[in-house]
Amino acid sequence: MTIEQILDYKLSKLLSSENYNLVTLLDKNFVLAQAKTKIQSYCHRIDIPVEAFYVWADMAIEILKGLNNSLFTKATTEELMDRVTSVKAGDTTLSFSELKEGPKEESNSVGDSMLDAFSKQLQVFRKFPKGNGCGTDGV
Repeated sequence: MTIEQILDYKLSKLLSSENYNLVTLLDKNFVLAQAKTKIQSYCHRIDIPVEAFYVWADMAIEILKGLNNSLFTKATTEELMDRVTSVKAGDTTLSFSELKEGPKEESNSVGDSMLDAFSKQLQVFRKFPKGNGCGTDGV
């Protein structure tokens, strides 16, 4: 599978059909390119091994979430149904669980925290950067 096919498949499973249609080819190419750059700089590589494509797609999805989180949020009625813990018919009692919001991150810090989240998965693909050899000439 190509990286584009993997990303399309994952997005089709994560998003509703309406939201999936809102993600343009330009959006997909942008998030893939940004994730690729982050992987290449972290792993000190020019290439990305096929085995890392799934991590690459996951990183691209996280970048897309940072750009447009509304694509990944549930509709209000679905969210409300998930939060209702009990309903009593007699005196009309409704109980809701607390709304849990994740920590809000600024767009500048998303890259670092995202790289931290994927660092264990990317560790196996890292190479030593040029110049960290044992010789005095940097090889």
